[in-house]
Amino acid sequence: MEIQIKQKQNQVANTETWNGSSWTEVNDLNTGRGVKGCGASASDGIIFGGTPSATTITETWDGTSWTEVSDLNTARGDVAGAGVQAAALAMGGYAPPSAPSKGVAVEDQVANTETWNGSSWTATPNINTARGYVGHAGTSTASIIFAGRAPGPSTSNAGESQVANTETWNGSQNLGMVALGQK
Repeated sequence: MEIQIKQKQNQVANTETWNGSSWTEVNDLNTGRGVKGCGASASDGIIFGGTPSATTITETWDGTSWTEVSDLNTARGDVAGAGVQAAALAMGGYAPPSAPSKGVAVEDQVANTETWNGSSWTATPNINTARGYVGHAGTSTASIIFAGRAPGPSTSNAGESQVANTETWNGSQNLGMVALGQK
């Protein structure tokens, strides 16, 4: 079984579970938001951060409903997530917008990494490249974060550049980065 949290531009809070052949609407998140980190199964889950306006909100799923628990230390949206309710990892993302650039507010990418022990978040060694809109996979003890948008010059997006760096995590430290190229 899987759990899916819908995210749309209007920040809905819908939650659905998958039983292998169909989706079923279940109890919604307490706070609707998009682009956030999460890890879940049908009976155990965690969701943290999100947009609009980067947030620290963390909620856990017990198979029936969501409960708000201890917040992230750093507010952010588009945070990469790995793990489950008892042990999770939050990496990178976007902090609240700073001064306008090219006439628009720019969200600041962050390198912050935090671990979740089932009851609270702890700051840990940061990822090497601050970034958001990343690819990510793994558990709280063996994760990978790759690609994304990082601070830097770009012709298509104010103050951002695309990166292809890949970083790994072993549960207590960032093991380094493989530079696969940068646009």
